[in-house]
Amino acid sequence: MTTRAQLIAKVNRQLKDAEVLQTIAPTTANGTDNVAIGQCALVNNITGCNNLAIGLSALSNATTVRHNIAVGYSSQLMNVSGFGNIAFGCNSLKNNTTGAQNIAIGSNSGSSMSYGGCNIGIGVG
Repeated sequence: MTTRAQLIAKVNRQLKDAEVLQTIAPTTANGTDNVAIGQCALVNNITGCNNLAIGLSALSNATTVRHNIAVGYSSQLMNVSGFGNIAFGCNSLKNNTTGAQNIAIGSNSGSSMSYGGCNIGIGVG
């Protein structure tokens, strides 16, 4: 016989599992071949494709982006339509909105750049 405490514990585990699934696979409207891990990662994606977003709010404002890699808290946060960007680190390429083919490695690396292309930033920004 299941006790009340055991039943409550089971329900709590199931709720945690549901939260993890929402975090790993947030809803996107029409994007294809995207991977989003973390709360609000790629949350506003509409038609973006072939993106990887790992971390809280990584690529969260992206709507039509493609071929981007964002790893870290708020990495490529403001990217709306940029493509081919690679950002590793907290706030890396944070304010990039439309820039393309940029690389930023390190905390805050490239965070002050809002547009532009073919830039490389390495180190703490």
